[in-house]
Amino acid sequence: MYHNDHPALLGIAPSLQPQLVAVLNTSLANSTWKGIKNIKLSIERMESKYALNLPLPWGRSEVVNYILALSMEKLAPSTIRVYVSRVASLHKNMGMCPGWQGDDIRMLMRGVANLPKNSDPAKQRLAVTPAVLRVLHSRLSSSPAPDLTKKMVWAACCLLYVGSLRSCELLSPSRYSFDPTSTLRRCDVELAKDLVNGRRIKYLRLSVKNPKEFRQAGTVIVEILPCPGMFFCPVTALTDFMRYTPGYPRSMPLFRSEEALLSRDWLNKILKEHLDPVLTYGVVRTHGFRAGLTSALAKCGVSDDTLQSLGRWHSQAYRSYIKMGRNLRLSTQQELVSKISEMAETNWGVETTLLVQ
Repeated sequence: MYHNDHPALLGIAPSLQPQLVAVLNTSLANSTWKGIKNIKLSIERMESKYALNLPLPWGRSEVVNYILALSMEKLAPSTIRVYVSRVASLHKNMGMCPGWQGDDIRMLMRGVANLPKNSDPAKQRLAVTPAVLRVLHSRLSSSPAPDLTKKMVWAACCLLYVGSLRSCELLSPSRYSFDPTSTLRRCDVELAKDLVNGRRIKYLRLSVKNPKEFRQAGTVIVEILPCPGMFFCPVTALTDFMRYTPGYPRSMPLFRSEEALLSRDWLNKILKEHLDPVLTYGVVRTHGFRAGLTSALAKCGVSDDTLQSLGRWHSQAYRSYIKMGRNLRLSTQQELVSKISEMAETNWGVETTLLVQ
């Protein structure tokens, strides 16, 4: 974003500078601003992972280091070109001139494109199943990680699975910074209670911001109902974590430890550590939670409308589901939980392939 100290304001009358800032900040499409924000996060990750020092403005050595780091991440040459282009846009946005020319990186990019491809086929991404969750829970419980980290990770996994949530709706983009327009914060979670069929039920109300299916909606309320008796009950897991962290500020992300925020990269690293040695035919990463519950219920014969409603898939079916009333929704979920509870006692998804579409 342009600010009041931007070099573009030099020579502009002080009384007109605020108007120029407003004009410049609306001169680029929202997608362009989002691309610039994402490229900053990419630079931070490459600096951290490969011990680089990449302060702007960049010269030839900085852009070469960045390209080499991206190639180590196995990004396609076309994607690397887009990233470099966005870095150039970031320079211009900050009133700087990129210190490299096309000739400086042309041969390097040609070499990146000609690198031999990995002869080993990439492992397929797998959907999470109750059996996979059981394996994760067991290995996580016996790991030497701090109790706070284990409770945090398990609560996040339960929410992602039962809520069919996307990782970007729940987790921070990095371990050291978060985006308040997308990351779920403590103040976005409410533990609600209602009288249902003569007994009081605790459930979660999440204020999910800017979800993919409602980009212009701002905030969408997602109710996460309990899974009574199940080891992956999200209400139990989250309340356990929140009791363990009573002093955390409500304005901060929900999932954080004493040292860092729970990001997608960090959670993927944990999933890789605990599940890759077990799942030899594929890998489970955060996106596998989004498809997990849907895959399990589809196997049980649940209707398409119900599946689309539970996962907020692109369909109008969710509207009728929301209007059903909490009594009917709870009884529906209890029926679904009873079906998938049988799967939790089997190795479905651990010894058989279940691919993420």
